[in-house]
Formats: sequence, structure tokens, C-alpha cells
Amino acid sequence: MRTQSGPAIAMLRPLPFLSICLAATTAHAADVHFVPWFPDGRPGITALIVESKMPRETSRSPLCGGDDETSAATAWSAAGVALASIAYLADRTHGMDGFRKDALWSMTSYAAVGAINASVCGRNGWTLASVGVASSLVGSIAEYRRALDYREGMAPLIWSGVQGAALSAYENALAGRPALSRLGMDFGPGFVSFRWDDDARGALPSVRYQWRVSSTVGMGIYAARGYRLELRESLRTGGVVFRADSSPGMEGSTAYAGYAYGNTFATYRPPRPGNTPAQEHFDNLFYDWALPAHERAHASILQKMDVLLQPLNDWAEQGRFDSYVRRGTFEPMEGGIGRFFRPGGEIVAGIIAGLGMRLPHDARPQELTPESLGAEILRRGGYGGR
Repeated sequence: MRTQSGPAIAMLRPLPFLSICLAATTAHAADVHFVPWFPDGRPGITALIVESKMPRETSRSPLCGGDDETSAATAWSAAGVALASIAYLADRTHGMDGFRKDALWSMTSYAAVGAINASVCGRNGWTLASVGVASSLVGSIAEYRRALDYREGMAPLIWSGVQGAALSAYENALAGRPALSRLGMDFGPGFVSFRWDDDARGALPSVRYQWRVSSTVGMGIYAARGYRLELRESLRTGGVVFRADSSPGMEGSTAYAGYAYGNTFATYRPPRPGNTPAQEHFDNLFYDWALPAHERAHASILQKMDVLLQPLNDWAEQGRFDSYVRRGTFEPMEGGIGRFFRPGGEIVAGIIAGLGMRLPHDARPQELTPESLGAEILRRGGYGGR
């Protein structure tokens, strides 16, 4: 029996031994068929390569992270959560126009980020948008409840945890990770995260702490001024809380009773000798409740803005910035210092703060939610009316 030669057949003719060797080296890349005769009748082994099996290499954009897809069931569940959250906020936030504007802006921007991510990374835009809208609205509810429950034990820390978990779930979806694989929040001068996908053993997560530059700088400024660190309040709220003996912030000739740097804030209650009972009641409401709740709302802006520049946080962890500085490439690198920081939210929050500096204080974008929450607290305390 002989084989017929033709243009579709590639023959290895020099020696039978060479034919065997070449066939072996190409076995990982092709279907190899052995034929017992050469076309001229000499016995030997020849290879018939019919189809390349070499895996195609795909280049995934650094913007896209992993390849985990948010399931349709998760998306529909998120849509249900979003509708319930809208109903809750619509019922509870009458007269809080600034809060509602901020919630709407966050919801819209999160949906837009999901659409962009889906377009660039080939993901389902509906699933990402639904998770984004739900996480934003749950975060807004947590902000609302944290302010109203601010004086209730550990409630501020608990509600901050709820907000952090909601925002973390969306950041995971954008990064191509399972929604609950990493959950975190700003705590102290940095960001703490619990990770079930990062060197965890069994059911216990690994824990990572990353510094926020703004929060750390704020600690240094207030400590240098001699302000008193309120350790109990810091642990109860998750922020770094200082009690000031003078105005902690000045803008031109305007002095503020509260001022925040990232997750670090200081409040000042000026002495008021001869207060009337009504004025004392107002001061207690404002300086011990509305003001610190207002500043704590400022601190949550960092994680809210993380979502808008989510890839920056992953790139810092992967050592890409270190690699660019040291090697001139943007490839991941082990051992860089970038993994100790979380820059995304700080950059966006800094830009928003800079753009708002020329506006009246109450009209600044970063003041919408804090001002509304402070006003709501005073209304509930009997001031301002409805």
C-alpha cells in the first residue's frame, strides 16, 4: 500500500530518523499522522500535518483585570436591590435635595463606568451596570443611616462596613473578580481589605492594609498642631478623629469648625460662656452630632471615588508603577512599594476638591451629601423645620 502525494501533504523526506524527530517536536502544535511508506516506495515514517493546534495568545488589557464574569442571576438580584433602595431613599430623604443629587450622580457615574468597562473588556454591560447602580444606592443608604445613628454605639463603624462591602463588590466586578472575593473599607489612615482570593487558607481570608496618603498627611498635620487624638471615637467610627483647640481649617478669612483630610478629621467646639438653654441644646446637636457626622461623610468619598479609577489600585498592587519607574515598562513587578498604597480614590477626590474651591462652600460637589445630612440631623433635633 502506498500513499499518494499532493499539495495538502507535507512530507519529511531526508531520513526516517529525522522524520521521527521532527514529528515529535511538532506534536504539541499539530495533529501528526504517521505514514509507513515514502511516495517513492522506500519504507520509512512520514508526518502528515493537518491542523495547527498551537494555542492562540490573547493580550488582555491591563484595564480589565481578571476574567470572572458577573452572572445573570447576580445582575437580576442587584436590580432588585437597586429598586428597593430607590424606594427606601425616596421615602426617607424628603427635603434632602443635595443628598439626592449626590446619590443620583453616583448612581449614574457608576453605571457609566460599567458601560465603559464592558465595552473595553468585552463584558456584559447590563450586568455591570446593575451591580454598579445597586452598590451605589446601598452605599447611599449606609451614609444616610450612619449619620442618623452616629451617636449610637458602634453604628458608625457598622454602617461604614456596609457601605464598604457594597462598593467593594462593584470594584471586584469591574476588576473581573468574584463579587465577594475582596471586601474592604477605609479604617484609620488606610484601607483594610479581607481577601478570599489572595493566599487565603481554608475559609479564613487574608488581610491587607494599604495607606492613604491624604489620611496619613492629615494625621501628621493635626498631631503637629497638638490636637488631641480621640481614640474611642476613632475606633467607634473607623476614622482618625482629633479634637482641636482652634479652627482646624481656614480658607481665606473663613474658619471652619471641622476639617477632613481623607479619613482623618478634626472638630472644634468654641467656648460659648453664658449660653441660653436653647443655644446649648443647639450646640450639643451641632458640635457633638451633626458636625462629626458631616466630616465622617467626607471621609467616605475616598472609597466612592476608588470605583471611578479602579484600575489604578490594581496597578499599584501589581507593581506596574514601580516597574515603569525602574525599568521603563508597565509589566507587573514583585516587591514594589506601590502595593502599600491605594491611589485611585485620592486622585479623583483631589480633582473634585480642586474644581470646587472656586465655588461657594455649600455648592461644592463634595459638600452635597455632608451638608444635607447635617441639616437633616438638626431638623430631627428640632431646628430648621420642614
